Amino acid sequence: MNYEVLGNAMPVLHGHVHARYEWESPGMITGRVWRCPKETRNAPEHTYSDKKHGELRAAITAALDELMRRSAQ
Repeated sequence: MNYEVLGNAMPVLHGHVHARYEWESPGMITGRVWRCPKETRNAPEHTYSDKKHGELRAAITAALDELMRRSAQ
């Protein structure tokens, strides 16, 4: 997973999280996500769906909730 935090195009700080895929070449994984052709990164088979990705999303949400809970102590 890659992340990018920007503040140059919007008046607020915001972040992007980009999933990475096993089929990506090593050169693509270590580079900016924008280098991946738009038709590949926006292809329908990579679109989020609860059926396909819901379990992983729930696990990530639980892990983040736990980190937030511990950081507030």
